[in-house]
Amino acid sequence: MQAGEDELAECREAAGEMDRLLECLGVDKRLEDLGLRVVCRPGPGGVLDVYAMASPVAETVLSLPRGLRSSVASAGIHVARVRRGRLTPFLGMCSVIARYRLRPRQGYVVVKPQGERLFLYGRDVLPESIASYRPMPPGRCRRYPVLVLNERMEPLGWGRPRRRHDRIYIENVIDAGWYLRSGV
Repeated sequence: MQAGEDELAECREAAGEMDRLLECLGVDKRLEDLGLRVVCRPGPGGVLDVYAMASPVAETVLSLPRGLRSSVASAGIHVARVRRGRLTPFLGMCSVIARYRLRPRQGYVVVKPQGERLFLYGRDVLPESIASYRPMPPGRCRRYPVLVLNERMEPLGWGRPRRRHDRIYIENVIDAGWYLRSGV
């Protein structure tokens, strides 16, 4: 990787994707409405890491000279990753949803307590553990994973709806228990 290739930079396309994700969840706010700005850092293999930062912090970081921006180790919340043109939301996006009390109207699944425990251990959500399910609307929204919530409507992570034997289950994409299992 050449010098400067891994610098933080503003990325309007990723910001648009994040706003579409919120729209697909039925949330009437954009990250900008929350005082957050989307900044990206290219990674190896064409991966783009997406961060949400308070607007004043983003202004400061983006005003740094080009060579210095690559030395920024941590700023903002790691909300997503774009790989091969596909956005995958991360646990940081769950934190934003919880912090700003954003209530999705669609694109989520509520799991029962037993399903919550298993999901946080990295397991898939089986049909008997689903308390309620509101799918993503048809069209472009179907490419995003659904938000997995517990019965208190707290975000636990992200999952992909799958069908087996004519029943829906949720494949675990990433869950809050990942932090403990990964050792981060």
